[in-house]
Amino acid sequence: MNEIQKLLEEIAQSLDHVISISLVGMDGLVIAEYTSEEVESTDYSSAQMTTVMTRLVDVFDQVKMGKMVDNLLSTEAGHFLTRFIGDGTVFLSIVCTRGTNLGAMRYASKIYDKKISELLPH
Repeated sequence: MNEIQKLLEEIAQSLDHVISISLVGMDGLVIAEYTSEEVESTDYSSAQMTTVMTRLVDVFDQVKMGKMVDNLLSTEAGHFLTRFIGDGTVFLSIVCTRGTNLGAMRYASKIYDKKISELLPH
């Protein structure tokens, strides 16, 4: 098991109600993932979230509000938290059901940003 996969599993163990955690390239391809038993793969959602992240970067560039730190998208069933990792060529996506602690999700993404970044090729 590679080191990035181990970190994704650590994140999952630190949070409640995790559905999936993915590290995704800006090409929409999943680099590493953790999924609960109810999810087979994050390929489709990761590809779609890549489009969302790309568009959000464009919006923030246009409104000159600074660099995006993270993005929280909530639905009736759960939350998607995304954060660019390192130089922004990949992002971390954490998906949890409703009832999870959003502060803990955000904190985990912040703490693991540097740990994951150090393992990526430069």
